[in-house]
Amino acid sequence: MLCNKRENVEIPAIHFSKCCAKTDKNNNPGMTVEQHLLIVSEVCSILGRQRPKSLYRLILFAIYAAALHDIGKISPGFQLKYFREMIAELVPELASISINHFCTDHSHTGACALWAQQGDPFSDPPVVAQIAAMHHGSIRKDPLPTDIGEIFGGSHWSLQRCLLIEKMEKQFSSQRLESFSPTERDCMAGMVTISDWIGSDEEFFPPDGRFNNESIRKIAESAIKNCGLEAPVIKQSMSFRDIFDFMPFDIQEQMGAIATVPGVYILEAPMGMGKTEAALYAAYQLMASGCNTGLFFGLPTRLTSDRIHERVQCFIEKICTDAIIPKLAHGTAWLREFKKGAEEMAPGNSWFSPRKRALLHPFVVGTIDQALMAVLRVKHHFVRTFALAGKVVILDEVHSYDGYTGTLLDELVHRLSELHCSVIILSATLTAERRAAFFKRAILSSTSAYPLITGESNYRTSKPPETKIYSVSIQDLTGTGVAELAISRARKKDCVLCIANTVSQAQDWYDKVLTEMHSCEFEVGLLHSKFPGFRRAKIEEYWLNILGKNGKRPQGCILIATQVVEQSVDIDVDFLITELAPTDMLLQRMGRQWRHAQTKRACTYPETVIVSGDPGNASDLESLYEILGVSNCKVYAPWVLCQTRFIWEKYHEIRLPDDIRTLLEDTYTWHPESASTLMKDLREAFETMSSALKRKAQGMLSGVTLMPTSDDLEGCATRYSDLPTTQVLLVKNISDNTEKSASLELANCEKVAVNTFQHDFHTMVELHRNLISIATYLVAKTGAALRTPKYLEKYFYEQTPVLEWDEPGGEISIDGHETDFHYSHQKGLFRTKAFPSSDNNCVSYSSEWEEIDVFDKSRFDW
Repeated sequence: MLCNKRENVEIPAIHFSKCCAKTDKNNNPGMTVEQHLLIVSEVCSILGRQRPKSLYRLILFAIYAAALHDIGKISPGFQLKYFREMIAELVPELASISINHFCTDHSHTGACALWAQQGDPFSDPPVVAQIAAMHHGSIRKDPLPTDIGEIFGGSHWSLQRCLLIEKMEKQFSSQRLESFSPTERDCMAGMVTISDWIGSDEEFFPPDGRFNNESIRKIAESAIKNCGLEAPVIKQSMSFRDIFDFMPFDIQEQMGAIATVPGVYILEAPMGMGKTEAALYAAYQLMASGCNTGLFFGLPTRLTSDRIHERVQCFIEKICTDAIIPKLAHGTAWLREFKKGAEEMAPGNSWFSPRKRALLHPFVVGTIDQALMAVLRVKHHFVRTFALAGKVVILDEVHSYDGYTGTLLDELVHRLSELHCSVIILSATLTAERRAAFFKRAILSSTSAYPLITGESNYRTSKPPETKIYSVSIQDLTGTGVAELAISRARKKDCVLCIANTVSQAQDWYDKVLTEMHSCEFEVGLLHSKFPGFRRAKIEEYWLNILGKNGKRPQGCILIATQVVEQSVDIDVDFLITELAPTDMLLQRMGRQWRHAQTKRACTYPETVIVSGDPGNASDLESLYEILGVSNCKVYAPWVLCQTRFIWEKYHEIRLPDDIRTLLEDTYTWHPESASTLMKDLREAFETMSSALKRKAQGMLSGVTLMPTSDDLEGCATRYSDLPTTQVLLVKNISDNTEKSASLELANCEKVAVNTFQHDFHTMVELHRNLISIATYLVAKTGAALRTPKYLEKYFYEQTPVLEWDEPGGEISIDGHETDFHYSHQKGLFRTKAFPSSDNNCVSYSSEWEEIDVFDKSRFDW
């Protein structure tokens, strides 16, 4: 319902041609609102040329909306706020009125003006009004006054807005009454917002406005080029071999044959079949034909994004006429850019440094979170929508997502389809139900073939790779038993990989192996997320060098790790020991075995040992958790673990890829008629949690009139977790501490000087390389405050306590409080059995698992 204070109030106005939009460097009135609108619409027009023709209808309307987006600056509230002295000269009686009398939010004012001019006051605002309201990040929820209301200046100011609207409409004609979906509206709002950002950049468009209208186009073209937003020129008629230097496999040829027009395509194939190259070549064909412009390659983790980035860079170098470096987009990508030096940090790339802009680069590799924020209620989500529109979007390792993120992913795929994107989903492990969820309408493919490429209207099968037979056994082993088995195989010159479900279990296995083996008998390593960045990178590099392709393979070794090696990490081992995990995760872990055909091995076939007790022996839930492992039931749903255990115990050999479909479907198919009461209880809890996660995800989706609920931060709402984490800084020594400044010796032995007055980029990089993420409540139990010291406030946006590390003994203290944390470069951050909490009571180690929802696996920082 519209409301207003008073209507038809006689407040004097100035002509729209004299209303200013910007101040110059001396804070004097600069370019006019009309000039600014012409600039932004011209930028928008040039941006539109960089997008495929399939978006032409949206581009035309976006140019029209850009020409009207700041119409609300023609109002007494805005003009008095910034140009009171000018108003005093032109209309003295207006300058005498308090600014509190008027609305100063020009987005709000503009939306009301456009609604009054073009819309029905009893229905939703027209799209052009919504875009005007959105372009600063969100839509206000308070009732909209009428355009002639007193807070907007009354009828005289309304007339001036109307005159400029009519002038712009004559120059930028558009189908006013054309309807658009919310997704299309978001795309256009994003395009207008980016055009406004560029058009407001004083390096390109001096705010004094001293340039003629004829030069606007040339300046706009130069600005877009300098921002790196020019569409790259794609070489034509390149073969698969031209790009990748080898002949395509059958599945790569099939993918190129089916993905010829924008749409959703799902490529299911086992590990090591070249899915990445298949997707990239399909992307090349779609871009070379003009169906799509640009590429986003999304992966589940920062580590996998970093690995793929280098491969995508080689691909881009082959297909583009000019040298273009694909943008790496995730929370710590700037660290890699700094490491690479001047080329990545040059002005052409620095424009993309703000997190909301990264996806605008023509070619982007990043975490899936970066794309998911396009569908979430975060500020400027629509900028990300426009950034992805018309691109080829490749989503890798899709099987790894839970119900919450999976719901968001389904919505993302559906919205991208509306915007004529080509979405290519890569997976080794999808069920038929999960596959179908990515399509809005029923798909034709009901085949059980594998490998399989599924489109919206057709599908193609491919010749599977040679069957590989894995020996599989389930053994109920203690930590010492795991160590003894791993050592015995390493002594036979096997390269052994042990994968635990939690960091604490991996560290325990590591301790047991060191205890049971002879000193320096062979190489033993530990890899998980509780190392600071500098140390984890060094460990990863070392093991990739010896177990990766063409690595200097040792005569026996043991690598103990968590899920960080589960996917997209090209290590090749002979023997695998893994804790029980869902079938799709087990198959991924087995994908680390016998990856490279030319590798010389001491063993004659791959063997996998799954560590698990028998849930069939459980009499109640408590005993079931003990049998499966209490910590395992915190990471994965107990029902899925039981289903997996019951299915896999039937096999002594697994034939891959032949058995993948059967294993997956059997694991997730529910047969209540033959289930025990205990399994029915587990299934009910699983369904309840799955439904709750889906509802949570749906509640976070962006809508037409919903306000943002959180900032635009990676992981803000893309992964469900009710266990907050805190990043902590690991230091060896603090000296010269005056509260506002200090000298720090970091865990990597780097020495830095920090203060509260300024910061330099090199110091910031070193500080971030020494961060570790841990559960917030564990820090709180030490009694220490969750605070960033004043001398570090310029370096961290989030609360970042300092962990002081006594290197000789490994002890950790926080803010003068003793803790049960220890650290070593070999084990990472770990905990002892008990420590005094803030109330001086002794807390047992098992308390780590209290009040953690057993069905959420995504909360752990692996």
